[in-house]
Amino acid sequence: MAARTCSDTSAPSSRPDAADQSVIFVENQAGGIYLEKPNEVRDCTLKFDYLRAEACDTKVSATMIAGLVKEIP
Repeated sequence: MAARTCSDTSAPSSRPDAADQSVIFVENQAGGIYLEKPNEVRDCTLKFDYLRAEACDTKVSATMIAGLVKEIP
């Protein structure tokens, strides 16, 4: 399978301004945890921003997924 990348990050953020966030809820398969320490909130915000910057918009993602589905034997 060929590697696929996306560089279209023009979609507006629906996330509140990180400066306004003092608590973050992090969820996983085992449950979730509230993070309140400023350095934890900052670290999670930076990680989220990085992932969002690397993500494709909805239309590009749907096209990419449809192409992958066609490759399934």
